[in-house]
Amino acid sequence: MKNKYQLAAKKRWENPEYRKKISEAHSHELPKEWRENMSEAKKGIRPKNYEEMRKNAGFENANYKGRKHWNWKGGITPEKKRLRSIAKYQIWRNAVFLRDDFTCQRCGIGRYLEAHHKKSVRDYPELIFKIDNGMTLCPPCHTEVDKHRFAIKQKDKIL
Repeated sequence: MKNKYQLAAKKRWENPEYRKKISEAHSHELPKEWRENMSEAKKGIRPKNYEEMRKNAGFENANYKGRKHWNWKGGITPEKKRLRSIAKYQIWRNAVFLRDDFTCQRCGIGRYLEAHHKKSVRDYPELIFKIDNGMTLCPPCHTEVDKHRFAIKQKDKIL
């Protein structure tokens, strides 16, 4: 059960005049001179444990690098991710976009585009950087194309 002070505060808050008065009291802006003085006063002030905090922060801490990082997966970078980070892949992707005039080849939309390999990289690794093997798709069309490909592969596995 709420105590009498909570009930009294709730009752006061229901009064529109009281709410307006409180709102006006809290909505003012401090004078510029006050803000400048407060800013000046805080300059150079650091927490007592600043050096320790800095030492333990983010990438500077050796406890969070390499094998000691909480997300370490044994030093493996997925092939897909590694491939997409190399310059040759970026050049291929941009060439496909330029050839297709930066528009989805299925629906004609011209933003949020992705480069798609017509023949999969897994099955045809020699065609990975061939511009003729690429096409520009928007994410919804890319999902549809990949769903179809996935369904065909599943059907082949079943048979």
